[in-house]
Amino acid sequence: MRLAGKTAVITGASTGIGRACALRFAREGARLVLADRQVAEAESLQGEIERAGGTCTVVEADVASRADNERMIDVCVEQYGSIDILFCNAGINLPKQLHESADDEIDRVLQVNLLGIVYAARHAIPHMLAQPSGGTMLFTASKTGLVAQTDSPVYCA
Repeated sequence: MRLAGKTAVITGASTGIGRACALRFAREGARLVLADRQVAEAESLQGEIERAGGTCTVVEADVASRADNERMIDVCVEQYGSIDILFCNAGINLPKQLHESADDEIDRVLQVNLLGIVYAARHAIPHMLAQPSGGTMLFTASKTGLVAQTDSPVYCA
C-alpha cells in the first residue's frame, strides 16, 4: 500500500484515466476527493471504492471555475487534514479548425485545460508547503502539446 495515509484530489475522476487512477490510488491506500462535473458517475465510483474498503468523497466541480478548484482543495484539507497529491486530469477537446471555432468554445477549452490546472495548483501549493512531507502534483498531458494535431489547434495550445 504505497499511498497509505496519503490524500489525493483527482479532477475528471469519474471516467477514463481519472477513474482508473482513482481505483489504483484507492487500492494503494490513498484517501480520495473525486472532483467531477459528472456527479452520478463519481458517486458510482465512490461506491465501488468504498465497497472495496477505500475512503473517498465526491465534490461536484467544474475545473474552469476558480471557486470550484479552491473548494475541492479545501474539502480535502478539511476532511482529511492534508493534501498530499493533486492530480489534475480533467480536460476537454475541440476538434475544429481554428477559423471555425467560436470565442466561447476557445475560452472553454483554455479555461478547463489551462486555467483549471493553474487555479488548483495555486490553491494547493500553500497547503503542501506547510506540510512536513510537502506534496506531489500530477498533470495529465497529451502528445499534441509537442506534435500538432491539425484538426484540434486550440486543444494543442
